[in-house]
Amino acid sequence: MGSILLYVPISPGRHRLGGSAIAQCYSQLGEHSPDLDDPQTLVSCFQVTQKLLRDRLLSAGHDVSDGGLITCLLEMAFAGNCGLDVEFSSPDVSVLDLLFAEELGLVLEVPEAEHERVIEQYRVSGLQCVKIGRAHGRGPTSIVRVCVNGVEVLREEVGDTEGRVGRDQLPTGASTSQSQLCVSGGGGTYPTRRTQVSADL
Repeated sequence: MGSILLYVPISPGRHRLGGSAIAQCYSQLGEHSPDLDDPQTLVSCFQVTQKLLRDRLLSAGHDVSDGGLITCLLEMAFAGNCGLDVEFSSPDVSVLDLLFAEELGLVLEVPEAEHERVIEQYRVSGLQCVKIGRAHGRGPTSIVRVCVNGVEVLREEVGDTEGRVGRDQLPTGASTSQSQLCVSGGGGTYPTRRTQVSADL
C-alpha cells in the first residue's frame, strides 16, 4: 500500500495573501494577513497530532508557512525524494489564493490503511482533515503533479523542481561552484549538486 496525503487547515476557508511571499513577488503587501482566528483550534490540532505521533500513525508532516500550500508540498517531496499526486477541489477560490496563502495548517503523510482513522480523530476534535492526494515513487525522476479544480497546474520531475528552486534562491551575481555528489537512498544512487556561494557576498 502507498501513502496518503492529508490537509488539516487551522483557519479553514480563509485564504489571506497579505504579507505573503507571493505578494512580495509582485512588490505588494496585501491588505489582510493570515491570523490565528481561533486559538483553541490550534490547541486541539496540537493535542490530536501528538496522540497520532504516540500511536505511530503519522509517516511525515510539514506545516504550511512561508510560500503557502504549494511550498509545503514541494518541500515534502524534496525531503522525501518522492513524487506527489495532489488534487484540490475548491471552485470558489482562485488557484493563487489556494496554493500561496500562508494560512496555518498541516500536511500529513499517513499509511493508506490508516488514513480514515486519522481523519476521524481530527474530526471528532472539531477539526477539518481532508484527503488531498498521495505520495508515490522514489528518486529525482518521480513526478510531482498538482491539480486545482480539475486543472493541472504543475507536473514536473521532483529533481527538476528542486534544482530550479535552489538556483532561484541564490543571490543575484553570486559565483557558484558545483560538484557532483552521489547520495545513496531508496532504490539507487542519485547525483545531486553541492552549491557554494562565494564568501565575499
